[in-house]
Amino acid sequence: MKTDILLEIDKDKFRSRLSGYTRQAYSRLPHMEAPAILDIGCGSGIPTIQLAIISKGKITAVDIDRQSLNILRDKIKVFRLSGHIKPVRHSLLTLHFKNTCFDIVWAEGSIAVIGFEKGIQEWRRFIKPGGFLVVHDEITNYREKMTCIPKFNYTLVHHFKISEHVWLNEYFNPLLQRIKELQVIYKNDPGAMKILDKEASETALFMKSPENLASLFYIMQKI
Repeated sequence: MKTDILLEIDKDKFRSRLSGYTRQAYSRLPHMEAPAILDIGCGSGIPTIQLAIISKGKITAVDIDRQSLNILRDKIKVFRLSGHIKPVRHSLLTLHFKNTCFDIVWAEGSIAVIGFEKGIQEWRRFIKPGGFLVVHDEITNYREKMTCIPKFNYTLVHHFKISEHVWLNEYFNPLLQRIKELQVIYKNDPGAMKILDKEASETALFMKSPENLASLFYIMQKI
């Protein structure tokens, strides 16, 4: 039941509205022929699919969540990207890849798990000399985060903000509306309503502090 209801909510549908910002971040990188990309915390692969299409590279997509990776595998089949994306189930806390084997390390929404400073420090070893680290992170303490970038031998190539208004209009408001629609449909199903009520409460809680919804892309080059 839980899986079915979550599929009906389809958060991916709303998150995909922000895919243009993945493409915008990638456009700030120099042209690379079929780059090797490590996508850390890929989830169900919304940015992963975009990266594969625009880069035509080889992406190692890492996440610990089995269900999310299964959804990504389905998308790989639909978009016929099996030659470009390799899903890997692994914790981002204990990544084991060869040093300097990726042209780009990409992390959308995952660095908070390990912490910004620790993340850019530990992931640096995977990047080839002159390669790039692209991080999409919550905007909290962004000035402090920026001071870490040169400290760990990166150059900040570019950064840009996704405003709270974008997150509200493109993700949270439509998502909450979808949950409310499903609450009407499943009003006589206690099991479904329990899940929907929880999702509605969590979404509304985020929306109570809209100033914290903004996020920031950092495009860094390894020195």
